[in-house]
Amino acid sequence: MTLIVTAATALAVALITGVFTILNSRKANKTALDVEDFKSAVLSDLERLRAKLAHEQIVNTTQWNAEFAAYQGLWKGLVAVRLQVANSLVKESELAVISAPDEIFSRGQVAARMEGLAKSLYAAIQHSVSVVNDNAPFYPSEIRKRANKIIDAATDIWKKQVEALFAYSKGQDLMQQSEFWATLAIAGEQAITEVDNVEELIRQRLASLKVIL
Repeated sequence: MTLIVTAATALAVALITGVFTILNSRKANKTALDVEDFKSAVLSDLERLRAKLAHEQIVNTTQWNAEFAAYQGLWKGLVAVRLQVANSLVKESELAVISAPDEIFSRGQVAARMEGLAKSLYAAIQHSVSVVNDNAPFYPSEIRKRANKIIDAATDIWKKQVEALFAYSKGQDLMQQSEFWATLAIAGEQAITEVDNVEELIRQRLASLKVIL
C-alpha cells in the first residue's frame, strides 16, 4: 500500500512538474516573441526617424541655399542702387573741388551728365525691382519692406532728375537751384540709410539660421 501511495505521489509530482515545465516553456516562448516584436517595432521607428531626419536635412539645406542665393542677388542690386544714388547727389560745384575736367561745366554738359546719371539710376532701380520681387518668398518680409523703401527713395531721385531735364529742355535750369539738390539729398539719405538697415537685417538673419548636418 505504501508503495502504491509513493508511486502515485511520484506520478503526481511528475505530472505537476511537467505542467509547470510546459507553462514555463510557453511563457518563455511568448516572452521571446514579445522581445522580437519590440525589437522589430524599435527598428521600424528608428528607420522612420532616419528617413524623417534625412528629409528635414534636404529641406533645410535647400532652404538655406535658396535664401542665401536670394540675399546675394538682393545685396548686389541694392549696392548698385546706392552707388548711383551717391553719384546723383554730387553737384558740379563739388566736382570742381576734385578737379573734374572743365568741359563738364560747359553749356549742355551739366544736363548731359544729369541725363547719364538718370539712365544709370533707372537701370539700377529696374534691376533691383526685379531681384526683390523674384526672390521675395525666400527672405523675411521686413527685408523686402526695407528694400522697397530703398527703391522708392531712389525712384524719387530719378523723378526729380527727369523733371530737371524736362525743365532744362524748356529753358529752365532746376539744377542750379538749391531746392532741387536739397530734395535729392533727403531722398538720397533715406536710400543710403535703408541700405545699411538691410545689411544689418541680412546679417542677423544669416546668424540665426541653423543648418542640419
